[in-house]
Amino acid sequence: VYDVFNHRLLFAVALGFPGLLNILTPTFADHGGWLVTSIFRFFTGLYTALLTPLIPGLVNHWFVPSELYRMGIGVWLAVEFGRMFFCLTGDIVNTVGWEFLFYFPGGLSIFIALLFYIFMTEDPLENHW
Repeated sequence: VYDVFNHRLLFAVALGFPGLLNILTPTFADHGGWLVTSIFRFFTGLYTALLTPLIPGLVNHWFVPSELYRMGIGVWLAVEFGRMFFCLTGDIVNTVGWEFLFYFPGGLSIFIALLFYIFMTEDPLENHW
């Protein structure tokens, strides 16, 4: 799949589509039950599984060798920071409801996917920013 599609599109879809599924999950969980929720979670995991091998390739492509280690560490620290945020899930559920655990990450994923697709290019030399 990495040879067929360009990395910019693949990253945006692999981040944005699971975000959309996350936003839809509470509604479909109420109406479709555990089966529909399981299907949504399966496809969320399937699409996000494309991100893990894609991120090092993007970092290697976009940064010079002297910056690779710092940028790679920064990217993976951001991933871990996202995981640490969800240690607050109990407080979030008590305050705003369990649905927010799907709405916030889903909206954030779609927002980041759109920003990435709009502002990034396939080649760093073609980037206007």
